[in-house]
Amino acid sequence: ANKKVNLALNQSGSASESVQSPGMWGTEYLTDGYKAKDDAGRIGYTTDAYHSQVLENPIDITLNLGQQQQVNQVVLYPRLSVGSWEGKTANFPTDYEIQVSNDGTNFQTVVSVQNQPDPMQQPVTCQFDSTTAQYIRIHVTKLGEYAAGESIPDNPTPYRLQFTEIEVYN
Repeated sequence: ANKKVNLALNQSGSASESVQSPGMWGTEYLTDGYKAKDDAGRIGYTTDAYHSQVLENPIDITLNLGQQQQVNQVVLYPRLSVGSWEGKTANFPTDYEIQVSNDGTNFQTVVSVQNQPDPMQQPVTCQFDSTTAQYIRIHVTKLGEYAAGESIPDNPTPYRLQFTEIEVYN
């Protein structure tokens, strides 16, 4: 079988918010092809900690594929090195949409997920009818389980959005 090409690899990404920590966290690590566990650095993308799973302002992560092309699949990789208190995948969104755009301004929703089941530390593949897009946006409205052992002084339940990698295919 011919190996599919990850259209997002080494392309630029941006986010409505992110924590930039060189060598560990940043939007640039979403498309660097590196999906190992945290101990080697270059973990991926993270937000600051929230007190609630429900977001007053949705979080948007946008990937620019560099040019318009056919796309029909987005793969979201959870952070692997932590789990929730119940041993579930931590910091993976519960409610989110996959959106596409040709101009980076007008987006249409191609996948809508509510109550995402625990991905069991596996990548989640979002499949949709093939469409033309240059920009792929993950629009998150509700966060998932928080990570065990990562509470901070003013927040015992630090809900975050975290991905180690996002891939795009056709």
